[in-house]
Amino acid sequence: MPNWKKIFDFIYLATGAHKSQKMGVPGEDMKNVYGGVEFLREFNANEDKWLKGEKTLGKKVAVIGGGNSAIDAAALLRV
Repeated sequence: MPNWKKIFDFIYLATGAHKSQKMGVPGEDMKNVYGGVEFLREFNANEDKWLKGEKTLGKKVAVIGGGNSAIDAAALLRV
């Protein structure tokens, strides 16, 4: 195994979030409000159904946030 400390000055482990975090805003526990990570996991597990339109969130969807999962979810919702 290489001596990583000799090869790199800095190592950043980007494991990603495995569960969405609550934002602390009113209404986030309402029906049809999903966390980004959970939505992405659901989309990936049933991608063919989402792409065929068998699964949908509706025509008007709001993505609130600016992290990578928010950007990924917004991109998938445009498909």
